[in-house]
Amino acid sequence: MVYTYTELLKIGYSKYEIKQALKNNYLFKTKFNLYSTEKQVNTLELITKRYPRAIFNSYSALFYHHLTDTIPESYFVSLLNNERKIFDKDIITKLEDDKLYGIGLTKTKVNNVDIRIYDKERILIDIIKNKKNMPFDQYKEVINNYRKIVNELDFNKIEKYAAINKKNKNILSTILMEVK
Repeated sequence: MVYTYTELLKIGYSKYEIKQALKNNYLFKTKFNLYSTEKQVNTLELITKRYPRAIFNSYSALFYHHLTDTIPESYFVSLLNNERKIFDKDIITKLEDDKLYGIGLTKTKVNNVDIRIYDKERILIDIIKNKKNMPFDQYKEVINNYRKIVNELDFNKIEKYAAINKKNKNILSTILMEVK
């Protein structure tokens, strides 16, 4: 289990007891200045605990939604524009404005950790919008995987998400040509 310092104090640990637990290896301090009851901690659990408003997007979301086999080298997350960017070499932060942040937010369980993640429809919009920034092989793999699940997609959501974007006509026509 992972705790913040404040949570440890709330559940009854004193500052002295926290120091003693660390010294005696009952608690372990993690990379993100969190405390764990186990020596090895799932990085997803650390990220979600340290950055509770972060939403997994981009390559991370594609991988967690099983739309690519490529394991991302970093964790990709979105935060609201006015939030502080995450300065960690393993996390790539995208700051989004109010009108886009949270659109398509869902929760899922990955490696026994509940994470906030954009749904498949939102990720499809983002992939189409930014396809020039993605390696062509991976883009084709993702589009082929979307074709396999086309009947599971909610096209009302896709239309709604596309309407929020400035290039919505191009996005919708591209989706219809490439996925449907």
